[in-house]
Amino acid sequence: MRILFLSELYPPHGGGAQIALERLAKGLTKKGISVHIITNKFNNEKEKEYKDGIYIHRKNIIPEKSKLMYIINYYTYINKYAFHIISNLVDDILSIDPDIIHIA
Repeated sequence: MRILFLSELYPPHGGGAQIALERLAKGLTKKGISVHIITNKFNNEKEKEYKDGIYIHRKNIIPEKSKLMYIINYYTYINKYAFHIISNLVDDILSIDPDIIHIA
């Protein structure tokens, strides 16, 4: 089974929710489940990483010119850029071919 988590942040970024997601992902891999996470890429992070049995795909989901607006008003950002986000991830999602997609 392959599970894909879509999360705006993933460690080392974020806080409690992201730590909980990381723990859940690690627990699922111990059960033999293939776990993929698509999250935002910041600075010089690797675009693809395999860590603790988890496939992490970091993408430039947030358009560079809108990062300040994203920080200031998350909900306005999501409403304005939702189509942009989804359309940029379609190929990635199809290549992973998950059985379950969870938006975290």
